[in-house]
Amino acid sequence: ELAADHLRRSLELRRGQWSPGSREISSTEVALAAVLLALGELDEADAMAAAALEAMHPSVMARPIVRATRVRAQILRARGQPEQARAMLDAAATRLRDAGIDPEVIAHLNIEE
Repeated sequence: ELAADHLRRSLELRRGQWSPGSREISSTEVALAAVLLALGELDEADAMAAAALEAMHPSVMARPIVRATRVRAQILRARGQPEQARAMLDAAATRLRDAGIDPEVIAHLNIEE
């Protein structure tokens, strides 16, 4: 919980310094989403990861997109929706592939079932 508190504060500060959609804000949102997932706070984690994904463009933020998508897929699995998780991962892979992202980066979308 301490990590989540620190990340929330960091996010608040970054939102005051950077424009929406910046790497600094999106990366912090993804990190907070991962911590919230680990704490079992699925709704908040999902909202945070979704907000980060909405702001990111594949050509400049492929790795954070992979991390955020993995968090969202893990949330879907935790909710008993493995098919939706797989569909989300596949859609992200296609989006990244279409943007010309290195296949080694895209490979990190694979999550052990």
